[in-house]
Amino acid sequence: MQALKQSHYCIALTGAGVSSGSGIPAFRGGHGLWQKYNPADYANISNFKTSPEKVWEMFSEMLSLIRSARPNIAHAAL
Repeated sequence: MQALKQSHYCIALTGAGVSSGSGIPAFRGGHGLWQKYNPADYANISNFKTSPEKVWEMFSEMLSLIRSARPNIAHAAL
């Protein structure tokens, strides 16, 4: 604990649950993005190369969610 207190930098690796508390859905799960977007179609470099507009549509939705998100209690705890 002392090393953390003396450090100037800290990194926390978390799961998707931290962001979901701010309204950003995880990729998996009941309300995840993969329920709406098939990962075989959207998380595939070959499909991105042949149909980038399709992938950018999903990224646009994600960006909109991220821009409207605010830190939640888990962020404050960190």
